[in-house]
Amino acid sequence: MLCSLQGNAITGDIPKEFGNLTSLVWLDLENNRLTGEIPSSLGNLKKLQFLALSQNNLSGTIPESLAN
Repeated sequence: MLCSLQGNAITGDIPKEFGNLTSLVWLDLENNRLTGEIPSSLGNLKKLQFLALSQNNLSGTIPESLAN
């Protein structure tokens, strides 16, 4: 499953519920107005091969759960 939401001026935090989309292999959220931290629940996406978060206003560290 692919999810490309780049360049849509999306605001707010990345929903932690994205971590429930376990079939997701591609998540592109770049070039929006996202804020807050990257949710550790994204570490649940074991099939994820591509993650783009650049050109946002995210803060904090990259969760260790994403290293898996």
